[in-house]
Amino acid sequence: MRLRTCRLTGLVSLKGLMLISCIASVALFLKIQHPQELAVKKILSQSLIKAQSSTLTSNESEDITYINITDNGEDITFSNIVDNAQMDNIYKNETLIKLNTMVENAMKFQADNDTEIERCMQQRRQKIRETCHRKKSKKIRLSKNILVDDNLKVIYCYIPKVSSTYIIKSLIHLSKGNISLPVDIHYDGKYVTRLLKYKKADILYRLKTYTKFTFVREPFSRLLSAYNDKIVRSGDDHFSKHRKKLLEKYHKNSGTKIMSIAPFVDFVDYAVLQRKLPNEHWLPFFQLCSPCNVQYDYIGKYENLAKEGNFIFKKLGAKHSVIEEKPYNKSKNLSMEKAYSTLSINQLENLSEFYKMDFDLFEYPFPQALRAHYPTERSSRGI
Repeated sequence: MRLRTCRLTGLVSLKGLMLISCIASVALFLKIQHPQELAVKKILSQSLIKAQSSTLTSNESEDITYINITDNGEDITFSNIVDNAQMDNIYKNETLIKLNTMVENAMKFQADNDTEIERCMQQRRQKIRETCHRKKSKKIRLSKNILVDDNLKVIYCYIPKVSSTYIIKSLIHLSKGNISLPVDIHYDGKYVTRLLKYKKADILYRLKTYTKFTFVREPFSRLLSAYNDKIVRSGDDHFSKHRKKLLEKYHKNSGTKIMSIAPFVDFVDYAVLQRKLPNEHWLPFFQLCSPCNVQYDYIGKYENLAKEGNFIFKKLGAKHSVIEEKPYNKSKNLSMEKAYSTLSINQLENLSEFYKMDFDLFEYPFPQALRAHYPTERSSRGI
């Protein structure tokens, strides 16, 4: 059994890792599985995405521009990822890819030095290649989230709720010095530029020659963070109409006083599962950054942001640490457990399906904080 150290967090010795690996092997051989883990595996194993196509059915979709490029002289075509089929799939005629149902280890090991981090990066690239192997399309599919800094010769795909603003500003400071930056940065070329703003030949050149990196985050944690930011706390007018619709749809005829903030369960049902509000803050990573097309040199994880972020910035030319270590916040896990406990089994299954490719590409296990809501008796009912 090959030891994949970047799946683990927490400091353990090499002997300890070998022992854990041996125990895991024996447990797998004997098929010793806790009933709760069986329930979790059941949910994830049912999360499959079928490739299909359909026409646009909703007029409430946010304009998320994508560009399709073929390296054979054809014209560049633009499209919007707003219909239901595209919300679930990347490529037409793509075969089913089963979700990795690996159960999270109790002890985890976070890459703690450059050698270990480099090994993790290599393993992530290999996992992406394996997962994307069945893709038949040769088109390069890019979104507006992919940014370019020509001074550093760097391409960065930003994912909202993965410290993207902080990373972008750090990238600008590395490129242009310690300049004063506005709160909201526009990607019009003054600081950084969207890749799709370039001509086709220039896009292909940069994709082939520039250093490319991004950061990902456990999907359920990112979704909850987006809800707290855009529904609970935000005063953004763009989201205010959707907050109002949420409340009217689910609570207008409830016979009780209409609340001011839509519950998490309603947000998940309306915005994500019904596809009424496709938005970059909760769209899957694979739809925003096209990892099956863009061969990223470095893919960092939010859960190990400081170590992996500083490793990547060092590769880009930084002479000192750019990202500070944040203390572990146990209350976030508690709030996650509380929020997701309001979802039904069916909703959780559908949500797992929605983020299936993200779970699989980046080997995120089912969140430990949510397993308490799968009692032993549920596994006996086949859930």
